[in-house]
Amino acid sequence: MELVIAFAIAFVLGFVFGWVQRERYAKKVVSSMLDDLETDMVNTIKENTIPIKIEKHGEALYVFNSENDEFMGQGMTRDELEKELAKRFPNKKFNATSENLKEVGFI
Repeated sequence: MELVIAFAIAFVLGFVFGWVQRERYAKKVVSSMLDDLETDMVNTIKENTIPIKIEKHGEALYVFNSENDEFMGQGMTRDELEKELAKRFPNKKFNATSENLKEVGFI
């Protein structure tokens, strides 16, 4: 009888230990997958986003790449500017600072 009880206790302890180890491994795998996904998403965003700065001279708006000051487009209104950038840089997103957007009157 004592042998059966000892066997049952050993079985339960082994089951619990195995379950805990499986859970730890599953969390590690999911965490690794999420880290990889996050890295891929960040890289995709960086590849598809161009940092810009907008300058207003008189009524005209000019857009430059904020990393290298390359001229990217111009327009008289925000809509014209957005259409010009979309035409010249398809499938790209543009990122201007809040201060820059306030400066030119977009927000």
